[in-house]
Amino acid sequence: MNIKFLAANCAIAGLTMTGWAQEAPKFHNLRFAEDWSSFDASTSDHWSAPLKKIEISDSIWVSVGGEQRIRYEDWNNFGFGGDNDDDFTLFRTQAHADIHIGETWRLFGEGRMNTVNNRDLPGEKRAVLDIDEGDFGNLFIDKSFTALNHDMTLRLGRQDIQFGKQRLISPLDWANNRRNFDGGVLAIQGDGYVAHVLVVSPIMIDPDELALNDTNDDALVWGMHYTRGLTDKTNMDFYALTRSNRHGIGNEEDRYTIGGRYYGKYNDAVSFDTELAYQFGEQDDTDMDIEAWMFTAEATYSFSDVAWTPAVTLGLDYATGDDDPSDDDIETFSHLFPLAHAYLGFTDLVGRQNIVDYRLTITAKPHKKVLLRGDIHILELESKDEGLYSVAGASARPAADEDDLGVAYDALIKYTISKHQDIILGYSHFAAGDYIEDTGSDEDVDFLYLQWGYTF
Repeated sequence: MNIKFLAANCAIAGLTMTGWAQEAPKFHNLRFAEDWSSFDASTSDHWSAPLKKIEISDSIWVSVGGEQRIRYEDWNNFGFGGDNDDDFTLFRTQAHADIHIGETWRLFGEGRMNTVNNRDLPGEKRAVLDIDEGDFGNLFIDKSFTALNHDMTLRLGRQDIQFGKQRLISPLDWANNRRNFDGGVLAIQGDGYVAHVLVVSPIMIDPDELALNDTNDDALVWGMHYTRGLTDKTNMDFYALTRSNRHGIGNEEDRYTIGGRYYGKYNDAVSFDTELAYQFGEQDDTDMDIEAWMFTAEATYSFSDVAWTPAVTLGLDYATGDDDPSDDDIETFSHLFPLAHAYLGFTDLVGRQNIVDYRLTITAKPHKKVLLRGDIHILELESKDEGLYSVAGASARPAADEDDLGVAYDALIKYTISKHQDIILGYSHFAAGDYIEDTGSDEDVDFLYLQWGYTF
């Protein structure tokens, strides 16, 4: 696809679509988290305003929304492999209906039609990430009620799940196919806190047109996530999660993850985010014990009184590897179901397993609608006795008694045309280090992308 053609069409779209005339609910990464119950369509001149609250009867109303996203990608030396060059376009279309019945019942359904053209890189057209032509992303019913002096909502069915900074549980919005789960989630609202209890299984993508995706019954995720405010500037999360794998999806194991996050602002200029998680359990078929952990910390200083309001972030991501793969202990952290793309380089070559990442991020806003961002990642293996893991959590390269992965550079420009749409232009470069040179093809990776998104 011609990149200039895509850019021109994005610009034309921006000139022909107007914004809301009144303040409306913000669009949420979890579309079912939006509350349109008080929205008055008569105060907005946007074409989709009448769809946000359609009165069916005195007790039933419906909200309709959706998304169209197109992303052009151009790769050189994909996966460090020489001549792994390709360019292709990803298309994502999603539409949902949020049906409210009385004060306490709701049915939410979201269909999707996602595809990719001309992808010839290793893996070709990847069903799990790229293609789902005619299926449901979300399809659930929920019931709100009061019990034990708490407001609760029980949600049953297929659904997106997102906790905290999405380091362990995320709908993975960067991928063409968002990640979904089947099962139940109970949300509990207390005095200054929110807790979620879940028992779910991931879905398995069937790329055939109009073929419904099945539940992966061999994988079960259950546990809880708790969030509360501590002061007017600080907050904390706590979580206890279990992932059980059975039958044909790697080694059979029960892996327990206990962790917490402390984040907020020190003052008007300084903000921070820290997270620590510990994993334990057992692999049934090998009788090996699991003992692993991860830690992340970042601090941001915002220059609010300076032109373009720049901000500088220093960050560390640390996830253990196995110092002795021959013993009876598994010391490699598993990142479960993460949004890996956001943290360890936009080329998506590295997972949060056996990794140390030292990061510098600089952002600036030369205009209220324009965001500039640049990242530098210095990446190392945590253990030389174990190799590199991919963002999918699979082993990508073996150990080589070397820990220098390389340096990743990311740069992007985001132009927010309106509440409904934006354009992102990005470029990333991964300079291969000694470890990559010692374990196979070692060409530096270049990644260029242009994305247009429209949400209503």
